[in-house]
Amino acid sequence: MELDYKDQLTNEKLLKRFNNQFELVRYAIQVAENTIRSGRELDIWADSQNVSYLILSEIAANKEEFVEIPEVIVAPVAAKVESFKEEKSERKTKTKRKAESE
Repeated sequence: MELDYKDQLTNEKLLKRFNNQFELVRYAIQVAENTIRSGRELDIWADSQNVSYLILSEIAANKEEFVEIPEVIVAPVAAKVESFKEEKSERKTKTKRKAESE
């Protein structure tokens, strides 16, 4: 869908679906996060490259959708980093105790 200048976004048009601007903004943020995390292409085309405008255009046209995002698998590297932090903490504790006993 392509938006022309005569189809400009207005608060009145957007707020028909929401009780107030706060709800609109919260919903737009959720749509944007889901779009980014899922890698979904936007269903709206406009001359603007402003992502906020495109997201709000989708909402105004009732074309937004939420894509299910699979859970992120924790990489083995993350587990190694945690293990390293624990070892480092233990070494600091041992060094501190040794210094106190001398």
